[in-house]
Amino acid sequence: MAEILLHPNPLLRCPATPVLDFDGALMRLIATMREVLDRTPHGLALAANQIGRRAAVFYIHPRVLDQVDVQRAHLHGVPEVFVNPRVVPLLDDAELHEAPEGCLSFPGAAPQIRAASNVRVQAYNEHGESFTFEAKGLVARVIQHEAAHLRGRLIIDRTNARDRHELRRRFGG
Repeated sequence: MAEILLHPNPLLRCPATPVLDFDGALMRLIATMREVLDRTPHGLALAANQIGRRAAVFYIHPRVLDQVDVQRAHLHGVPEVFVNPRVVPLLDDAELHEAPEGCLSFPGAAPQIRAASNVRVQAYNEHGESFTFEAKGLVARVIQHEAAHLRGRLIIDRTNARDRHELRRRFGG
């Protein structure tokens, strides 16, 4: 049974590799990610490298819909699976907002993180179908958080000096 890796596990720092095959192995990975997140009632999303897999995939749990209003171009609701995502902030400097952000790899922590209010994502679903999705608010923040994981960047890298010091004190690294 897969478990969420905790900081300072070095696998969290490994950048993801692009998915080339949309096959049974990918479907099993996504099923595992869903199962892990289903067992984590407060978790909103999970990147593959948080369970030790280097595939460029993240999964957003449907419970996100309970917390946001969603805008979507061609499908209803927020897509759950993002394969090989490319995230583009839709902003000027005034649209970066700082807010507390949790992470399953740093249980109980919620440092202040600056993130864009609006993003556009180009990605593939689990069947290899390309899509473009625009998100705002919490969904935009979740997408940026998971995309950072896929690059090997963690909240400890993206927060202010005071919160970084506290995270190092609590979690090491």
